[in-house]
Amino acid sequence: MEPWSEAADAAASVASLAGPVDLLVVDHYGLGATWETAMRPRARAILAVDDLADRTHHVDAVLDQSDVRRRPERYDGLVPPACVRLVGPEFALLRPEFFDSRLWRPRAGVWQRLLIFFGGADVGNDSEKALIAARQSKPEGSITVILGSAARSADRMRARCRELDAELAIDVEDIAARMSAADLALGSCGVVALERCAVGLPTVAVVAAENQRSLSEALAERGAIRLLGWHADVDVARWRDALGAMDADPDSLARMSRACEGLVGDGVARVQAWLMGRVAA
Repeated sequence: MEPWSEAADAAASVASLAGPVDLLVVDHYGLGATWETAMRPRARAILAVDDLADRTHHVDAVLDQSDVRRRPERYDGLVPPACVRLVGPEFALLRPEFFDSRLWRPRAGVWQRLLIFFGGADVGNDSEKALIAARQSKPEGSITVILGSAARSADRMRARCRELDAELAIDVEDIAARMSAADLALGSCGVVALERCAVGLPTVAVVAAENQRSLSEALAERGAIRLLGWHADVDVARWRDALGAMDADPDSLARMSRACEGLVGDGVARVQAWLMGRVAA
């Protein structure tokens, strides 16, 4: 069997659309100008979601919410001249609860409530290493681990959380409130990193996928996170050392919280404004 191609996907997508649509949103690292050109007769407007800037697009707008450095010039030569570039965390597509002003709070002192979240799947089982280190670092602290029910490590983490007196929360629907309640987070750096910034939550973080690297490094430069590096290289001892360093510098939580302030904007409203204007035109 021949491998699936971008052109084959475009042909299948064209066949699946009964008629033209007002707006088509494409969010896939394997799709670019070839797919978008084929779909052009089927859509009045096309928006591409991207954060790699590593391929050409034939679209009306490109959305890169993860570029904390705000570099629309990264798409020079990759998009048509008239393409609108919605670049920066002010365009982050976060749920409305993350912009509830009641959830924002500055942190201070040393952590007492810790949130551990490496994504619903936590493929690298980083939650377990972080939990062991956190409990070794602070036997009396309150610790919550968040996982998705489909995570392969869910049963193992249930037992580990019972052993180490930590809460395990599965498929939570109140993640913004839980982030707001925490003093510090341990986690990775996908879009969840922008969610943490939206509520001012300091984080000790690792890179769990290559497409997280640019965002994580930019947040570290800003001072919003403490970055430990590639997740597979970070063992229990390194997590414990990082937590010890945070406790040894009582102002670190406050500095990181201040660095988060104002970083993320209500991207849903901003992107919606462009979409409605474009579709109505």
